[in-house]
Amino acid sequence: MMSPNELVELLGSYLGAEAPSEALIGLVDRPLAVAALDTAEQPHPALGVAAMLMAGALLRSGRHDQVVRLFKKFNDDLSPPNRKGEGYWRMLDLFHFLHAPLIDAALALKDQTRAISLLNKCVKELHRAKPLSDPLMAELLAHPKAESYGPFEIGPSWLLDRHEQAMALGEPDHRLADVQKFHAGYVEGALLAEAPQRAMPLIEQELEWYLSCPVVDTSHFEFNAICALAALGRFDEALSSAKQLVRRGYHLPWRFSLESAQRMAWTQHMRQNEWLAKLAETPAYQRFLEEDLPAPLLGNDPEDNPLCLVEDGAWTGKKDKRCVLSRKPIKPGEPVVRFRKLFSRSSDGGLEMASREAFRASPWQTAREQFENDAIPLPLLFPRNVTVDAKLDGAPYIHSIAYDLARNPGSLDVAHVVAAIADHAPPPIAYSWEKGDGLDRWTPAFPAFAGADGHGDAVNLTWRLIRAGFREQIIEAARSLPEAKADKLFAMLATFDDFRLRQAAASHFSLHDLPRMMGVTFKDRLALDDHDALAEFGSDNTRYRVALAAAMQAYGLHLYSNYRPKPDWFLAGLGHYVNAGGSALLYFLIDHPWDEPSLDTVVEKGWLPDKCGGNTDEYANTRPFYVRAALFHLARYKPEQLDAWLTPAAVARWSSMAYDRETLRLIKKRQQHAR
Repeated sequence: MMSPNELVELLGSYLGAEAPSEALIGLVDRPLAVAALDTAEQPHPALGVAAMLMAGALLRSGRHDQVVRLFKKFNDDLSPPNRKGEGYWRMLDLFHFLHAPLIDAALALKDQTRAISLLNKCVKELHRAKPLSDPLMAELLAHPKAESYGPFEIGPSWLLDRHEQAMALGEPDHRLADVQKFHAGYVEGALLAEAPQRAMPLIEQELEWYLSCPVVDTSHFEFNAICALAALGRFDEALSSAKQLVRRGYHLPWRFSLESAQRMAWTQHMRQNEWLAKLAETPAYQRFLEEDLPAPLLGNDPEDNPLCLVEDGAWTGKKDKRCVLSRKPIKPGEPVVRFRKLFSRSSDGGLEMASREAFRASPWQTAREQFENDAIPLPLLFPRNVTVDAKLDGAPYIHSIAYDLARNPGSLDVAHVVAAIADHAPPPIAYSWEKGDGLDRWTPAFPAFAGADGHGDAVNLTWRLIRAGFREQIIEAARSLPEAKADKLFAMLATFDDFRLRQAAASHFSLHDLPRMMGVTFKDRLALDDHDALAEFGSDNTRYRVALAAAMQAYGLHLYSNYRPKPDWFLAGLGHYVNAGGSALLYFLIDHPWDEPSLDTVVEKGWLPDKCGGNTDEYANTRPFYVRAALFHLARYKPEQLDAWLTPAAVARWSSMAYDRETLRLIKKRQQHAR
């Protein structure tokens, strides 16, 4: 069993050999007693250095395709028996510098996608990387040949070189989330290498597109580009770009305040205040901070915070409950008013409760009258202030409208806003396919797009304009749109629990039964006949079905997320979207699953949609509805294929909650009726 000293001595002897690369490569398949290298906290750094030297030898020998295999072997050696075969991520977590040979191997193999992914991870972990400080390592790395097998510490200049090499492989698709991270890292690397001019070709090529794109709102590329422009003294361009970025809904506008940014360590790692310092001294920049950035956090008073739901009732509890307004006890049976504020809700979205007497005597009564009469003033619905909830910052075109109305409510052009809502088309939300067994059991459906999180903002903007009294103007403007856009918009409007909107949609599609079918869709529990009724309605009305499929894709009406709700179910008239209420819209497509590609794949291949990293849980949460829609399609048109879904093993795969068990009951009941 080899000790760390013995391993270091062996590596040193190989570096001193006449052919060091060949000697080091000879270690690749040699079993190392990893247990002997373990410390109480992590493997001895000698293991990381050994992996780096061997990987460097493979690269120098042109064996680029073997680097990944080497690291997988090391990763398995470090892993317990039940965690082997998981790639090489443990190696990268332990030894940051091991990103380098993987990146160089990907570049040598001209695998741009892989190189970009590795560079992004390397940049993300750069500030947490710890240098090798072990005395044994210092002696080994002092060997004159060791440096040529490195680097053993990754710095900005090295990263900038590799970003440039990756770009030289071709122009990547800037719509993808990974590419936007790569662009941001490229510019950050140029800044930290104190060579911002090297990023200018990329900035001049891409910045205008980023700032004009209707779906990009979370990238750091624009901010980093502004820093580079400022560092190069191009103040007018930097400030103009900053104004556009804030108007589009940049999630971190406080970064432009150097005082605020100073308190956040990660902003100072990239030294943003240094790059912005001279620009920040100009009067124009100070005006930008005062006029363009959001005002302080909005208050909770009725003069600031409109209502989005009000209900009368009685306190049904067995004990007294304190009134939120008077702070006096409300006794069981006493009349109460329950209400929800638009911009500052309780953490669980619950309603606040006041005694009816206290509520009517408070300014909230005026807020109620404004709400119930669709007369909420635009400045209340579109405040300049930072808000805790209802931000409308997921889709740049929608946020730009809110931004402009917050500064000039008189600028509202209903026809322009309605056209923007109809044009709303964020990228598809990332998800993966759960295919069953095998190494590719979970496979991403497609590379993740940036900006795929603002689908519901168009719906929620519509709600605000309705509550400001523009319902009829919205309907008239929608009727004036080209047919396909008008159809898509009216399909969305019909899902509001709003008599006038549903009647307008019914008139638009010449479907007098549409309001009733919306009522069926959003029932708490659908009966067997309800599914058939929805399927037949969708099948009989092609124009409406196609419009609904377009609206579902654009506004996320059928998708449910715990983190990123689409239509805001906390708003009056949209409450039926809670608990995946909108997912039942899929049942209009039962007879035509090909109108919704994900549903078609479930039917044709038997794959199940699932989440795809981070908080993209929409498809995982909607899976029970996809399964039910697929099974009803099979029951109606391909009953011979149902048995494969109904074996105990198959049911165990797709049934995990009460809704799934109800699906199984309905399908079996339908089979019995068919016999």
